[in-house]
Amino acid sequence: MAHKCKASLSASSSKLYKEANAKGDNFKDSPLSRFGNWLSTNTTEKNDAALKEVKEAVATQNSIVIVGMQYNPFCSKAVSVLKKANFEAKYVGIGGYFSKYSERQAVKVWSGWPLIPIVFVKGEVVGGFTEINNMIKSGELANLLK
Repeated sequence: MAHKCKASLSASSSKLYKEANAKGDNFKDSPLSRFGNWLSTNTTEKNDAALKEVKEAVATQNSIVIVGMQYNPFCSKAVSVLKKANFEAKYVGIGGYFSKYSERQAVKVWSGWPLIPIVFVKGEVVGGFTEINNMIKSGELANLLK
């Protein structure tokens, strides 16, 4: 079952993303992620640029889009399992553990999915590595892409 994005792809909104709620407490982060945020010197413009790149990839004719980061084993596993099953995917990498934390956080909040990787199929969030792997095994991904 696809997960609906909390934000619209329309360019009419004043911000490129919406917070999940007023407190912003929907996302639990590890100490390593918080350390990455502490090291980060990113601005809102950089967040919006990263989010714009993801939105453009999702809005174009790319059937499968994976938003990932360097050194995260689940991102490379998601790409590998899709290649092995003969599915093409557009990969959008946003930093690593010690860089671009706030850009990744903006994408997480916009998509409504709290983990990396974030896998989009035909413009909708379907989950991360575990979900896409299960969809491939069950044949659900092939049915979605027909």
